[in-house]
This record gives sequence, structure tokens and C-alpha cells, in this order.
Amino acid sequence: MNALHLSFALLLVSAPFASTVHTHAPAAAPGPTAIAAAPAAVEGVFAKEVIDGLLKASGCTGIRFYTVLRNTDPSSSSVVAIPVDKDGKEIQSWFLGSPYRMYTALSGSSVGVEKLSRNKASDACIRYTTAGGSCFAATVSSSDVLAVLDTKCAAVQLVVVDGKFQMSAANVADGKLQMMGTGPTYQRMSGDPCPVVCGADPSVFLKMK
Repeated sequence: MNALHLSFALLLVSAPFASTVHTHAPAAAPGPTAIAAAPAAVEGVFAKEVIDGLLKASGCTGIRFYTVLRNTDPSSSSVVAIPVDKDGKEIQSWFLGSPYRMYTALSGSSVGVEKLSRNKASDACIRYTTAGGSCFAATVSSSDVLAVLDTKCAAVQLVVVDGKFQMSAANVADGKLQMMGTGPTYQRMSGDPCPVVCGADPSVFLKMK
């Protein structure tokens, strides 16, 4: 793992080169390559209060979301959120404490969230990659987040659509998510993801392997 390395291209882990063996016998045919199963479909849900709290961070102009795995179980894909400033830098302030927020589960009318440090958020991203997924990050602008919250929703849902994050207005009852509607009134898309568009300063992103 290389902290704050150049872009998320390093999410693709190359196999080590095999050393050459000098022998008169023909080389054995390579065995089948084990391919890790891709993680389950990503979904993140955040209570309105959590999103409001991130938006209140000084200088916040948007919220960046990451695809992550909570643990080694491929069925536990989730989303981590953190506010960013106008330069795309993640806001690490005393106000937020452990600044990353990870969705955990729905319970009754509540949405579970875990506060993570940078290192723990990075570990969650690495687990997603190790499980066979392509971890990426993308930002939803503050104006788009506020437009979704203006629907008077109790929560927002994040899912991956066409390689970006789609944010949708929702409510929660009896441990289930109730979508409020579709279209621009209730849904907004993130900007382009990284990798693909990573900007000029890779230090704004989590360390990856």
C-alpha cells in the first residue's frame, strides 16, 4: 500500500513476474487463474441528519462517496461519504472527528452509520478491490445534494448507475427503504468517477493498493 499514491490506477493489482527456470523438460502449462467474485451490488443509505452534518463542514462544496466492503464478506458492499472543498480536497476537521461516514444497516426507521478514520476508510476500499470489485470515488455537488434534501426526504440512497453514483430521495420505515420518486426532482448524479477523471492532485484521495 502506498499512501496518497498517484491516482486510483493502482487499484488494479498486477500479478508478480515468474522467474525463469532453466530445465530441459518442457515448461508445465499454467493452471487456471483464480478470479475473485465481484462484490455484491453497492448500496449506501445515509440519514438526512448525517448528510446535513457533512455539508456543514467549513468550505464544503460537495460530498465524495467511495465504494467499499465492510468486511471480507462479498455481500456487504457499502458506501463511505466525506465532504470535499472547492479544490476537491477531503475535509479533515476537528468538527467531524473521524471524518468518513460508512453506511451499515437499516433498523426500524433508523439508518446505521459508522464513523471511520482515514486508515479505516482506506482499508474498506482495499477490501472491495481484494474481493474483485473496482473501487472508485465520485462527488455529488452540494447544490445537487441540497436539491435532493429539499424533497423533505428522511434519507438518501446511493447506488452505482453507469459507473457513477446516483443519489435518490428516500424514507425509511420498518427497516425498509421507500423511494420517493424518480427524475431530477428526486434524483441527482455524481460527477465523473476516479479512476477515469482524477484531477491534478492525487493527494486528495485515500491511499489504495
